[in-house]
Amino acid sequence: MARNRTYCGDIEYMQSVTIDPLTHERIKQSDKSQRIIKKAKHPAIIDTEMWNRVQEAIVSRINHNLVSDGSKHAIVGIVVNKDIYCRKLRCGCGRRFKKI
Repeated sequence: MARNRTYCGDIEYMQSVTIDPLTHERIKQSDKSQRIIKKAKHPAIIDTEMWNRVQEAIVSRINHNLVSDGSKHAIVGIVVNKDIYCRKLRCGCGRRFKKI
């Protein structure tokens, strides 16, 4: 919810692109400069200034001790645990186990 631009009264176009029109296969647009942002007709729940401050807070909280091998985890901000049991084991609810 905090990353959704529609709550501040804007609409963001070109977030994904259709590769194949027959199978409707889409990929996410990684280049944010090609996205189009327009003011919507619906009222904003939060103002744009507050939404920008939330985005800055989200970026500041990303763990920057990441794997530097160019994997997808380095982009998202997910720390890959070196312990094999922490990577493989899952709780009944679906969460991963952590070492304390």
